[in-house]
Amino acid sequence: PPPPKTVRLPVADGQLMPDGGMKIPILHSGYDEVRLEIDRLVDEHLPMVLAEVVGGRSLPRVGEEIFDRIVPLDDGGSSITETSIDLGTIVDRRPGLYRLQATPPDRRWSGDRTIVLVSDLAMDLQVTRDEILVWVTSVSTGRPVDRAHVVAWAPNITPIVDVVTDANGIARLPLDGDACRVVTATREDDVIFARTKLARGLEDQTLAGA
Repeated sequence: PPPPKTVRLPVADGQLMPDGGMKIPILHSGYDEVRLEIDRLVDEHLPMVLAEVVGGRSLPRVGEEIFDRIVPLDDGGSSITETSIDLGTIVDRRPGLYRLQATPPDRRWSGDRTIVLVSDLAMDLQVTRDEILVWVTSVSTGRPVDRAHVVAWAPNITPIVDVVTDANGIARLPLDGDACRVVTATREDDVIFARTKLARGLEDQTLAGA
């Protein structure tokens, strides 16, 4: 029997480079078009985005509407087919967090959505008992990013401490016993976030508190 009618976004909350490939796949079966909605999540929505991405909560649609149209899908007959959408041409390669939702025009409740990060920032975390050492760099140049705004967030997604990176792209976030779940770094439109549970320990303890 043919596969059931479906529309899926198989992108798992990934990061894309503003100057790199920005094609998003849509997996579909039984449809020749889909309603694609794209919202850019502005800075004040960052805590809500973290609550959804890191905390697994389902939150209402927020943000600046970028795109809302019916787009054609490749004809795959009754089999599961992949159609690629060029996100770069839609968002003008502007850095930021984007929420994508793809739904069949006749079945709004059966679609799929994901959050895609478009950013040139990279962030490395090293954690000690008392602080988090953060190093922010540019992916395209490999150079440190100074004056990036770095924030440590508690498990309930409230800010604990915020610091600005120095000329070496480094920021130290004192924890004072507070639990930290995720760290974000922003500079102008660019944003990046990382979960502390995936961070490494500080190998050279002489750097702690230096």
